[in-house]
Amino acid sequence: MHELMWSEELLDILKPLDWHGDWPESRRTWRYTRVDSFDGAELNIEKEMNILLGKNGEAGKQDHINGHDDDSFGIMEFLNPLQKFFACALINDTSTNLAVQVCLLGPQGRVALFDTSKNQSNYVPGSKCDRRYKNDKKLCVALRRWDESYQGSQEDFVEDVNQIRKQYANKFSVHNMHQLIWSEDLVKTLESFEYTNPRPDAPQTTWRYTAITTYSEKPYIEYELKKFFEDSVESQEKQIDEQVDKTVWLLEFLNPRQKFIGCGPKPDGNRMVIVCLMGPEGNYTHLNSTRLSNDTPELECDDGYKQYNGLCSIPTTTTTEKPDEQSFNPENPPQKTKPTAAPQVASAGNQIHKFYVVIFVVSWLFAF
Repeated sequence: MHELMWSEELLDILKPLDWHGDWPESRRTWRYTRVDSFDGAELNIEKEMNILLGKNGEAGKQDHINGHDDDSFGIMEFLNPLQKFFACALINDTSTNLAVQVCLLGPQGRVALFDTSKNQSNYVPGSKCDRRYKNDKKLCVALRRWDESYQGSQEDFVEDVNQIRKQYANKFSVHNMHQLIWSEDLVKTLESFEYTNPRPDAPQTTWRYTAITTYSEKPYIEYELKKFFEDSVESQEKQIDEQVDKTVWLLEFLNPRQKFIGCGPKPDGNRMVIVCLMGPEGNYTHLNSTRLSNDTPELECDDGYKQYNGLCSIPTTTTTEKPDEQSFNPENPPQKTKPTAAPQVASAGNQIHKFYVVIFVVSWLFAF
């Protein structure tokens, strides 16, 4: 269970929203709940917990949780152990012309709760903390709160994408899946790229593109890729054929011979997205999920690369660093990105303070 920190970035997303409107970006890197009052939150959580734990068997409990995946789980959204940031504000409801209090929580876009197989989890609270978090009295707390951000970091994102590439390379025995390293050259190329009106010749012969919402998007990417590969081969090919001339979106992260990545913000209507260019391939090569390769792994890697734990990586010159840990080009390191807002522990009065106490008690009992 991770500590929740206040996020001005989530607040900026929340303020323009209309409670009665459509929120297509929800359930990707943030979820939402309406909170009429923080008073009585303990009773509301206890009521929802009794409903959940009263379901028959593990399957019944999981069905109850999954039933809220496409909407809001109400007050239970605050018990999602993978959420790290939140923001609350009064927003307009045009259907009633009244203001309602809504909270956004991120960066997790899907419902995730504690172990429901028993009344108390077998996991040790605080034992599954994310990177740069530590177990502090059974709660995962950031080592440096001011460095953490809902938007995430470029360095973490490159590491996440390489983990996903490694996962699918091992799953489909793809021996030419190359490690991605950061490229400032691609970042510079991105400056002249018009995301909302790509040139007719895009993608170029030396790069392809895709877009994400934040650098914390690993769970969403994993979920969407899993859904794609669960589809029939015919359906996969149809989707690719319809999009391959420009971008196949999240599948671009699995293009085996891509070696470099550079990302940056781009306007998309009234919002900003993060566009990523990947090179040096201008063509898309799809993973063949119906044929496992029997070729020798070393023969699949390009010159200068060696197979290491599922990825073709550049061998390091030191003995203290493993090849797959070299996330950035040492000849051309990326510029450090300063978080747009330093998340702080929320202190919005006694109501939220009391609500924190409730969340902590419940997390102590059930969190993993």
